[in-house]
Amino acid sequence: MKRSDHAWSTVVTSGWGSPMSTSASRLHVTPNVSNRRRPCRIGPTQTVDLTERCTVPANILNRLNLATNSVAITSALNNYSILLLIWNFAIVSFAKNIIITISMGGITASFIRNFLPEFRCGRTSTSDAERSGRPKEVITPEIVDKIHEMILDDRRMKVRELAHAVGISTERVHHILHEYLDIRKLSPRWVSRLLTLDHKRNRVTTSKECLAMFSRNPDEFLRRFVTVDETWIHHNTPETKEQSKQWVSRGERGPRKAKQSLSANKAMATVFWDARGVIHIDYLEKGKTITGEYYSKLLDRFDVD
Repeated sequence: MKRSDHAWSTVVTSGWGSPMSTSASRLHVTPNVSNRRRPCRIGPTQTVDLTERCTVPANILNRLNLATNSVAITSALNNYSILLLIWNFAIVSFAKNIIITISMGGITASFIRNFLPEFRCGRTSTSDAERSGRPKEVITPEIVDKIHEMILDDRRMKVRELAHAVGISTERVHHILHEYLDIRKLSPRWVSRLLTLDHKRNRVTTSKECLAMFSRNPDEFLRRFVTVDETWIHHNTPETKEQSKQWVSRGERGPRKAKQSLSANKAMATVFWDARGVIHIDYLEKGKTITGEYYSKLLDRFDVD
């Protein structure tokens, strides 16, 4: 038997079985069982005590205009509780019969199918229930300061460790690090050697002495101040990709060149320069290394020159 074969009729009565008036409190839902091929799950007529069961809100009644068996449910009943009882095996067919009698067409079968279980459980409104509101704000000055202090104490802390320590998500920790603290996590850069505390102290002392000399006589300081550094000079240095770029037309094939590497033949050059330009270039002999003795002899020769 198809669900659509059911024919439904509703009889609204008072508590004593008489036709429903404005003070009615009971609803009889009577299926037409003349063509039914199997027993109904419930009796052919069931009386529901509306005061003990769930109700249909007034805003739904305002959109209903039921007229079945010469009994009309109109807006005059908005102040009373009405229960629309739908059995699980006939939800669709009964919903269709209700839709036929809807005056404004605002209620659909899916609407009834979704809200009926809610009404049976005691819900009396189709409006959204109150919620807790906006999620808890986790980015507070206290959280930002705490993360900053933890980073300063240990710059190798992982994001998940920070998130676990302050009790927020890793995504929020990333946001705080990049947007609020402007911090990035970088790998260390390779250098020839790490400076000791004595090396750093000597550099600070020398820098302060140079600043004092510059403040006394800037021109004389720039004339006498000489900088020195070393660099490798290869006999053959290929062009970089940026230097090899050429202009080509649309559709034209790009230029090609064989891959080249730095020449194995190279020399170490020590360059001296001041504010006016390069003063002296010294090339280290093959097989020798730069030491303090080498620099001492080089400076003596530089003074002679």
